[in-house]
Amino acid sequence: MHFPSAFLPFSQLFVKMSHSELAKEIVRVSYFKGEFRLRSGQISDHYFDKYQFEFNPLLLKQSIKICRSRHR
Repeated sequence: MHFPSAFLPFSQLFVKMSHSELAKEIVRVSYFKGEFRLRSGQISDHYFDKYQFEFNPLLLKQSIKICRSRHR
């Protein structure tokens, strides 16, 4: 099982991300492959952990910026 770093390198802290770049980064830090037992008891070969990006200040900030720009 591979657990990527949930935080971007310092050099990317102030870079504005496009929608597709943000999506790729969210998948990079939140999507895991392996064997996971779900709450239902079923086994899955992949898992998306939303908390990996929700608690990442940069990704959360970039998500909010994109949402704001789409709702103006």
